[in-house]
Amino acid sequence: MKLKLHFAISLVAALANVAHAQVLAKQGDLTVTASDVRAAIIGYDDKSETAKFSSLTVAKDSISALLLTKQFVRGGDALLRLTDREKVFLNYAADRNRLDAALALLDRRERERAKSDQAAIEARAKEFYDARPDGFKVPAKAKVAHILLRPDGKRSISELAALAEKISKLGREGTPWQLLVDTYTDDAKSREKAGEVGDFYENNSDHPMVVGAFRSSLVNEISEPVLSRSGIHVVKVIKREPTRRGTYEEVKEKLIDAVIQERITTARQDFISSLEKTAPTTFDEGAIAPFIAQSNKFNDEQMRRALNAANASDFAPPAPEAKPADNNRGGATRPK
Repeated sequence: MKLKLHFAISLVAALANVAHAQVLAKQGDLTVTASDVRAAIIGYDDKSETAKFSSLTVAKDSISALLLTKQFVRGGDALLRLTDREKVFLNYAADRNRLDAALALLDRRERERAKSDQAAIEARAKEFYDARPDGFKVPAKAKVAHILLRPDGKRSISELAALAEKISKLGREGTPWQLLVDTYTDDAKSREKAGEVGDFYENNSDHPMVVGAFRSSLVNEISEPVLSRSGIHVVKVIKREPTRRGTYEEVKEKLIDAVIQERITTARQDFISSLEKTAPTTFDEGAIAPFIAQSNKFNDEQMRRALNAANASDFAPPAPEAKPADNNRGGATRPK
């Protein structure tokens, strides 16, 4: 009985080793085995016992990325034409993934080159700007002031809300704003500036000043009361600017970053192309099939990172991200 059990255990172990050594894909004399794929995934999820792909397409893309990694290990260093300093950098990263380190090295090179090629970078940035006459929108902006009623333990929220309604009504009917600020606000800092708290953009949707200035009913530029974690606000719009196209100078920094990223993407694509072999890749779909199953343990992006795939995305300069001058954010909602 013990002999049979020992034989069964040995047979299972032998079959497991065969399964792990099974070739899933070949490119010339390079191969990717089941154990290669499993090892790549274990790096991101050490609880996975079986590598799983969401589809055959994802499986083939990921296996191709592993082949690319093996191609780099075989001869990628020579293609980089490393300086002595870069050799130190790459050798330091040898205990990590060398392809990943090589791509980081390419990124560093392009950023260094950009410093000495500023005129060309800026010219390209201006090209992007001119090519999108309807792009680079700056959202509507309002300069606002407020009267803040803070909870103090002596007045209930309903009492503060009633007082805020009264202040709003007085302001809408023509009571001088400065008088209302001096009489009612609990914000000592803004009281000295007639309640002014700065400029706010319409896209900062959760800020109480934005709710008051852009989403509340305004009469004589005075809002309905707005509730936040700080208390209840009555907001006044002092000045408005409509949505407009950002000037080149306003978006220049982000465009320059985008141009540098475009150069990095091109450098990565060129390097990967130089690594790829002319020999066709053949896949054993039958051997891959057991690895295809829906799994929530990781997503496709994690898989691509795990397999060291350098996936270049389409370039699109980002729209400007406007930020309010006042960074005090509150979860703004209207009081009921």
